[in-house]
Amino acid sequence: GGEGSHYSVCAFGTDCDDCGSRTMPPPASPPPPYSPSCSAAVDLVLILDESGSMSSAYGSIAADVKRFAASVVMSFSLGASLAKISIIKFSTVCEVDLSLSDSREEAMNVISSYSPSGGTCISCALEAARNELDSNGRGESGVPGYVFLLTDGVQTSPSGSTDKDAILQAILLKAAGHTLYAVGFAGAAEQTLQAMASTPYSQYAFLGASMSD
Repeated sequence: GGEGSHYSVCAFGTDCDDCGSRTMPPPASPPPPYSPSCSAAVDLVLILDESGSMSSAYGSIAADVKRFAASVVMSFSLGASLAKISIIKFSTVCEVDLSLSDSREEAMNVISSYSPSGGTCISCALEAARNELDSNGRGESGVPGYVFLLTDGVQTSPSGSTDKDAILQAILLKAAGHTLYAVGFAGAAEQTLQAMASTPYSQYAFLGASMSD
């Protein structure tokens, strides 16, 4: 301790006086091992709106989308006989960034590359999701196909297209036996989300004011 203390060296520092015995706090417990909440065998296509309105120029939307998508991926136990995930990002056009895969690392890498710009072609993404599930899904083995769509707007691409084009592709996707969750916020149209979603839409469609909802 310090001047006037009984001991010249103190494990607790250099207090001015000896304060008597003290007990070192126990070391912090390590965090519990990560455990996904869903271990079902499913084929999930995650569709992310990557149009310009999702840019960080409008706040933390892009960062929120990344966190949300990562939380979805982390919720599933991935494996050949468990869940597989595909990720499709869309703007003026769409791209299947990850075909159905059980690699969590690949999924997280795709999410980290999320970079918004361009218009909004929801119909393109829904068509791509249907093709992905029909071509690479495990439906013939009884594994259900799910599509989760996240958007903040209405259809603007290609030129002249409308939400009716998105609804048509949603109808075709559902007719193929797949389940569609339609989640929107900000400028998304509630009526369109409900028309796209599986029924009952009270369970499969949701519109919030922002990503935080």
